[in-house]
Amino acid sequence: MACGESSVMNSLRPELLELTPQALTALSNAGFVKRSLKELENGNVPEISHENGALIATFSDGVRTQLANGQALKEAQCTCGASGMCRHRVMLVLSYQRLCATAQPNGKRRGVGSGNLAGRTGYPARCHPQTRTGAGR
Repeated sequence: MACGESSVMNSLRPELLELTPQALTALSNAGFVKRSLKELENGNVPEISHENGALIATFSDGVRTQLANGQALKEAQCTCGASGMCRHRVMLVLSYQRLCATAQPNGKRRGVGSGNLAGRTGYPARCHPQTRTGAGR
């Protein structure tokens, strides 16, 4: 299970698990989705954690993106300075999908959306150490 809390992570934002590449493109644009996939495939994978029901992506350059429970993707808070949608918001979703697409108890992988995006990307999921140990819940 991802970080030892697969069921907790899956239940935080189940609607994000259903977003296909086409849906992400409609919410942002094709350039953000392509760039995000490329960065993730090249190893620029944010740490995913959760705090008070919000998903948080922390990037290696210090950028932090937070998506509160019930908040739309375009309303997520991001420290990158973009005035609207940004690649960090898209990468948060893609990384969350990958994290939740870990092996299930029966040995099968959970599909993500109809495009099974996480299975195709192949980038490793990372999570914050507090999430991994279950501390801070």
